[in-house]
Amino acid sequence: MASVIPLSMLFAVIMMNVFGVSGNLMSLGALDFGLIVDGAVIIVEAVMHQLSHNKKFAGVMMLSRQEMDGEVKGASSKMMNSAVFGQIIILIVYLPIFSLEGIEGKMFKPMAQTVAFALLGPLSCRSPTSP
Repeated sequence: MASVIPLSMLFAVIMMNVFGVSGNLMSLGALDFGLIVDGAVIIVEAVMHQLSHNKKFAGVMMLSRQEMDGEVKGASSKMMNSAVFGQIIILIVYLPIFSLEGIEGKMFKPMAQTVAFALLGPLSCRSPTSP
């Protein structure tokens, strides 16, 4: 989870460079790290819930690597759709900003593009089988 913010920022900066979006205060100031880590937090909470409420681990002090991998994969695969749909809903909120023209478009389009790039970065790294 700790790598989500740096990797999404790296992806956003690369995409900003590719699309020619300026890195001004309006575009970079719009990045809310709570939006970026939202999906990762959902997955980590699901894994922790699974581990703490599973009766087969009630008396166990330490799990083997294989047991931990299995539990993480199971819990994350259950919540992956919820995390992805949450990020997609946030992206949909920014869609009307892309239709702005004139001064408003010049002011707010870079902001919406930067937020979209930062949210799409972690989404593009996920696969249905990996946590």
